[in-house]
Formats: sequence, structure tokens, C-alpha cells
Amino acid sequence: MPAPMPAMAAHNQTQPLSLDDDILGGGTQPGPDAYFQQVYDQFVSVKKSCGENTSGLTFQKFAEKLVKNRDDLKMKTGCREVRFTVYVKDGKAALKATPVKDE
Repeated sequence: MPAPMPAMAAHNQTQPLSLDDDILGGGTQPGPDAYFQQVYDQFVSVKKSCGENTSGLTFQKFAEKLVKNRDDLKMKTGCREVRFTVYVKDGKAALKATPVKDE
């Protein structure tokens, strides 16, 4: 698995999370849940580094939003998967969904 991104690096650049085989399939843990957990952990870390409150943010709510965004983007673009990128926008944590096309 990729090493966690240092909190300060999030302020300067976007860091897409890897969609490697360990996350998307195989192993004992369901693929998307493991990927969503990585996105969630990174999002919470960036929010904290920006001084944002994270008390009302739960993994369940966050994962439900990722699923909805992923499914909407898949329907719109016909992509096979969606990559989420955590970054800082206007001093706050933000999330970007990017379609992953078939290669």
C-alpha cells in the first residue's frame, strides 16, 4: 500500500490514490471499501491539517457519497472506474472525482 501522504504536502499538490489490484480486487477485504477507506483517511487528515472540524464526518456517510458520485460519473462518462483525489481548495479539504477510461 502507498505510504500516507504527509499533511503539509496536501497543501501544495494533489495526490491521487492508487487504484492497484490490492485495492480493487483480490485479497480478503472488498476492493472498493478498502479504497474508500484510504480516501476517507486522507480526506480527514487534510481537513485536520486545514483546521477544519471532522467530528460529524463518518466513514459510512463519506462512503455513501463516494458511491453516489462514482455511480453518477460512470453513467455520465461510461468509464470503468473513478479515481478520487483529495486536495486543498480555498483553504479547505476538497475531493475531485476523475473517470478512469479503459486502456
